[in-house]
Amino acid sequence: MKKMGFICIIAILIAGMYFYPHLTSSTDQSYNDEWRKVYHGKGISILFDIAGSSEGYLAVGATKETSEEWDGWLLKIDKNGNKLWEKFYGGEEEDLFSRVLQTDDDGYILAGYTRQRNNGDFWLLKIDKNGNKLWEKFYGGEEEDLLWDLIKVDGGYIAVGYKTLHISGEYITKAWLIKMDENGNEVWNKTYGNGETVAQAIVETEDGCVVSGIVSENFSYAWLIKIDKEGNEIWNKTYGWGMEYSAYLIRDGRYFVIGGETETAMWGDAYLIKIDENGNEIWKRRYGGYDQETIWDISKDKDGYLLAGFTYTFNMGGSQAANGWLIKVAKNGEEIWNKSFGESAGSELWRIKEINGKYLLVGDTSLQTDPLTDVGMIINCRDYQPPNIKITRPTKAVYIFDRKIFPSSVTIILGGITIVANISNLDAIDKVEFYLCGPFHYDNFYEPQATIYYPPYMWKWESFAIGAGSRPYIVTAAAYYGNAGAVAVDKIEVYIINPFPAPASSASLHK
Repeated sequence: MKKMGFICIIAILIAGMYFYPHLTSSTDQSYNDEWRKVYHGKGISILFDIAGSSEGYLAVGATKETSEEWDGWLLKIDKNGNKLWEKFYGGEEEDLFSRVLQTDDDGYILAGYTRQRNNGDFWLLKIDKNGNKLWEKFYGGEEEDLLWDLIKVDGGYIAVGYKTLHISGEYITKAWLIKMDENGNEVWNKTYGNGETVAQAIVETEDGCVVSGIVSENFSYAWLIKIDKEGNEIWNKTYGWGMEYSAYLIRDGRYFVIGGETETAMWGDAYLIKIDENGNEIWKRRYGGYDQETIWDISKDKDGYLLAGFTYTFNMGGSQAANGWLIKVAKNGEEIWNKSFGESAGSELWRIKEINGKYLLVGDTSLQTDPLTDVGMIINCRDYQPPNIKITRPTKAVYIFDRKIFPSSVTIILGGITIVANISNLDAIDKVEFYLCGPFHYDNFYEPQATIYYPPYMWKWESFAIGAGSRPYIVTAAAYYGNAGAVAVDKIEVYIINPFPAPASSASLHK
């Protein structure tokens, strides 16, 4: 999926293999009030944040026509996700909104990034409830300065991000904080950190603020810095495994929780670290599977913590397209469940808000009808244990003409094969799709090979195939459930040789 240049400051790699256990099911499996909606803006679009209002929600992001620069995008929807109106802001250069805050006078502060003046500035825009501009402010120097987060504090706001400095012929980034009054006038601004530093999130405390980010010298670590109300440093500490690429932050009473993405042996996993009020680590955990996972936001609810981003381990349609990913973990860091969302052409979650026991997710998705074009996406989903899907046939064995001959360390097939998937909680399932990705199937990995609407969930694979050596095929079974575009996924790798297939028999089955 195409993303803007500023997003590329985070390197994304992954590894570590496990399959999450299926836990006890929720006592309430009603999906009637869930929904998932997409919004096109000017054509290509991304949504980064959302805020509640009496009429519904206000979402912000960026949108553009194919050959144009990005514009800041404001989208008003009702509580069921129906678009009420939208507005666009910016100039001829790149502009976007990454945060939105509701103000005491029923207006909003939109915060983001603009290249209207320099190579990139912090950008604040005050609007009324109808989207009319009241004032705007710019903050930054000649080089690129990027805003990551904004919070409301007594008497105004604090924005955090990074500032690019030109020192001794080199360009370096420093964590940058700006305190503004309620009209956007600067009160103070300060940079922090040794080496390359980026501030990505901020929370208020009784005596000041705590800021999270990344510090990079020889290694890259998650980083917390405690400041007083005037921006003076009280303490700063680093955390993680030495390969962290993002660090977002929430406050949970007297504790702090940071989360983001960390590299492991080959790729990258999601992570959480819980920290006490003095900056001491309590525990740290990783989450993910054998492929790439990335987290863009964390939040909390009554039971624990929520992480939102994207996954390649629990996605559909092969290895080229991620799916939006939501993880729920307990207060001790143990995973409760994880869910994938979106279409097989790819999707991503950028922000999560817990509102009255429901989860509001914002992001973007590529539609199967147009895989190269991203559109904005908002999901309203509930807290329940997802169904579990498991491909039970074939197993790790040698199969000849669809008959199991003997066990093997890998799955080896001669001729066609019947793929069988078993699912817990069948009443929750809308349909099951089977996808195929391999040496001769990279062109159509977006499209399911079969769609089954009722059990048994089986697909007879009799296509031409030569999967040998180091290039296996990946078979994916994807079970859709609920009304929010959620999907449970299982995958297997198979080495198959079928040079003389029977006539195609993979027709979809419909109700």
